[in-house]
Amino acid sequence: MRMTVIWVLLAMAGLAGCKSLDSDPQYSSPNFLEYNSSGLKFPGKSSGELTVVLKNLKDTRCPENVICIQPGWVELSFLVRDDSDSVRVEALFYANTEKDKVKKFQLSGNDYGLRVYQVLPLPQENKNLKLEDYKVGVSVSSL
Repeated sequence: MRMTVIWVLLAMAGLAGCKSLDSDPQYSSPNFLEYNSSGLKFPGKSSGELTVVLKNLKDTRCPENVICIQPGWVELSFLVRDDSDSVRVEALFYANTEKDKVKKFQLSGNDYGLRVYQVLPLPQENKNLKLEDYKVGVSVSSL
């Protein structure tokens, strides 16, 4: 019993020190974007709200249950627009918190950051996924 209590306390202490991807106060929890959707809305600065649209996606990640030499990545292309302007934002998603960084961009003279949190589903061996099959967890915030 004593040993069980010690293990529980150690586990709780370990979890308390973990930092979640969503714990960055600057970025709201991700919204999921699909290819043929009208886009996601995020608060903008001076020129109204921002609309983010997924334009393209190229997935080179290792398929589920397959042993690969490298894990691969996802190349993403977004169109971000406000009331008066638009910009194309290119991003890479590695599913690795060390490599996945905020992609900075400017729109209508304002600085923003786009972060990709998740790309679903994972590739599957012998199955070709279409662009319409993917959902992308993305968040945009003012810098």
